[in-house]
Amino acid sequence: MALPPAKRALERVAQVAGAQANLPIELAAQKDRAFLWGAAAVHPMQALETSFRRVVRAAEEHGGDPARQRERESAAMGEYFFFEASSVRLLGVGREEGFDGMPYPLPDDAMRHARHEWYAAREALAAGGGGAARIDATRRALERVAQPFLPPENPAGAVVPNVAQARLLIAAAAPAPAVLANLKQAITLLGAAVEGDASVQTFYIIEPFYLQRLLVGFRVRSRHQLTDDQVASASGALTATLNRQQWLTDWLAHAMIDLERVVMNPDVQPHVRFFLKGGRALAYLFGRPQDGANDWDSQVLIDPDLPADEWYAVYRKVSNRLLVALMRKKAEFYSLLNLNAAPLIALPLPVVVPADPFADAAPDPGTMPETPAEDSALDDEEMPYSRSCKAELIDIGMPRRDTIECREQWTQLAQDIIRPTEGMPIPGFAYYIDEYLTMVREFFAGEPRAQAKAHKRIERLAELFAHDGAAIAILAAYLRIPNGILQIAAQPVEAFAASQLPPARQPLQFALIELLDQFATAYEMELEPLLAAEFAEYFIEWMPQAEALSQHNALARFGLSVDAAPMADAIGFGQWLSDRLQAHVAGRAALIATQREAIDALIRALYAASVFDQHSELELQMAIGGSLAAALHAQYEHARGVTLEPVGKVTIGLYYTDRATDPATAIELVKPLLAPFVDPQPGALFQMDDSHPGRLLLFAANVEIIEPFGPYQPLVIEIVARRVRVRPLISFIWGFPVLSLRDLIIEYQMRAAHVVEFAMRGVLRRTARSLTDMLMKVRQ
Repeated sequence: MALPPAKRALERVAQVAGAQANLPIELAAQKDRAFLWGAAAVHPMQALETSFRRVVRAAEEHGGDPARQRERESAAMGEYFFFEASSVRLLGVGREEGFDGMPYPLPDDAMRHARHEWYAAREALAAGGGGAARIDATRRALERVAQPFLPPENPAGAVVPNVAQARLLIAAAAPAPAVLANLKQAITLLGAAVEGDASVQTFYIIEPFYLQRLLVGFRVRSRHQLTDDQVASASGALTATLNRQQWLTDWLAHAMIDLERVVMNPDVQPHVRFFLKGGRALAYLFGRPQDGANDWDSQVLIDPDLPADEWYAVYRKVSNRLLVALMRKKAEFYSLLNLNAAPLIALPLPVVVPADPFADAAPDPGTMPETPAEDSALDDEEMPYSRSCKAELIDIGMPRRDTIECREQWTQLAQDIIRPTEGMPIPGFAYYIDEYLTMVREFFAGEPRAQAKAHKRIERLAELFAHDGAAIAILAAYLRIPNGILQIAAQPVEAFAASQLPPARQPLQFALIELLDQFATAYEMELEPLLAAEFAEYFIEWMPQAEALSQHNALARFGLSVDAAPMADAIGFGQWLSDRLQAHVAGRAALIATQREAIDALIRALYAASVFDQHSELELQMAIGGSLAAALHAQYEHARGVTLEPVGKVTIGLYYTDRATDPATAIELVKPLLAPFVDPQPGALFQMDDSHPGRLLLFAANVEIIEPFGPYQPLVIEIVARRVRVRPLISFIWGFPVLSLRDLIIEYQMRAAHVVEFAMRGVLRRTARSLTDMLMKVRQ
């Protein structure tokens, strides 16, 4: 039997991609699947049985490449849970339940209902009564199945032949036995349409995020074991070959707009965001959507500050609606592919696929698990090795609620989704400036993964800075820089940029402004005007030597455009300066270590005071947070190999839940308790600054010299009154009230969300990760 045109078209895509990747690729059966971990050894409601987390974390710690780490993680998870590939389902919705006004929201449900009606009609006819009514019900059920393949829902405007034939059979008048036969044949024809030429896959097995995907499944075969790189090459060639078709690009662009409409339903709209990301989004940012290539990556964000029950209620609605929408897109693709099969069938072999001009965008979060192979697919003596590969169409990622990625992205993007070209929702310029600056900083920091694309990313950042849209983002960054820094650095930065050739001036000046903003925010210089002034003086002193200090690899410098080279040197200088700021924090930590006896006495005096006496239920709760809390937990747990933020400052939180509580009043309650420890007491180590509402700052009473900066009085203790939704849990370590590990992890996530400077964000992320490891390794 001859293959339908759509199948022949996809087979041709496999041949063309196989020639490009130099691998034999074949079309696979399209199966909708949900990948998840099924409870086995541990039940989800066993609150105290969490030791499996420690086992899995330990398995990940052996190092090696990411692929090997994933293998070890999966093997460890497999000791407690079953890896399952099941049919896709709506979360919290039964098979016979409707959703959003749809009685049968998923095609398989509608198809199953139609089959049940057909069997009921056959039984009614055999029993001699009620057959006509059941036949009518079967016809209505089958028309419901056919609906997504018909205009106006079908964007192709033409009905696929087998769907058209099925509708004729559904409507055909005939004696009852013949009608049953017609309807059975219609079920077969519509079943093929529902199976379609693509598949929807949902991944619940990835730790940081959920993933929903529309793809065309293929398999790559070989006489030898296949590597991850070979599979990635096959998938890349398949995706590029298919996505170069203009009809598909046009349809997928409209699909993104449709998906945003689905996500931004009025009942969840304040708490969710949807946007296109990756290379496609960058093409839209520059007003060149026609230059985009490959699949369409998108992202959904849900407000991480929602209470857990509300967050997951929003997640269920959004996730279920997206699944229904992707099933609709799968039906649309089936119709469109049949209409446009001829150009694919006629693709010449081999085809040279143009390089993606926006391939320098942020990398994919990682290789997704492949679809498990059917046993029969491996029964081949000539080519016994087989792995799944794919042509990706639509990816929708969604960070999980408790992840640092969710908080960071919500903070960055909740108010910065723009639509500069054709209404496509994408991140704003500030997001891309931060992303590319980070990726260039990774190169200067010597990270291996950043080397290959460094040249292109430097040029792309210069292109971003040269764009009119970047000026607004840079103005916002400029306005965030503390006045103490601007008064010293603004004019020298402008003059330094003006000394360059005209094409280099704006990218260089914008990069220096961005660096000043990032450093000031990361090191909280708005609280320390003396540190800010020392930093600004140091910045402008060494800025003219940026090229020498950047330690710029000559190979990277070679070939850079005239507008990008000075900017690249400035970013390399920023990496040099960042190393010295990190050393400065370590120096401050050493100073605090010498003052710990006095600091410990101050904390005990605060806590022992009647206002914090835990014998009574009071609105105000005191706890140590930040780097000192992390260090205390690590000491108590005898944690080894942890990477924590140095204790460069002591943070004490005063937590309250009542909206009526005045943070200034809370601070006033504390101030008298500090009198014995601050000037003008003889021998006092601290000076108090109460000029910040809801905050008390204790600076060193003596001027200190902490390299690389000159003499100034560093901030030692910060006391902050904070309103919280729920009081944090407290751990008592060596007699000190300390934020619990869980609450401390959240605190670090929130700090990281507001810091984009490469080195400090890395410190905060690694600290959060180490604290998470400590929490998971608590023995039960």
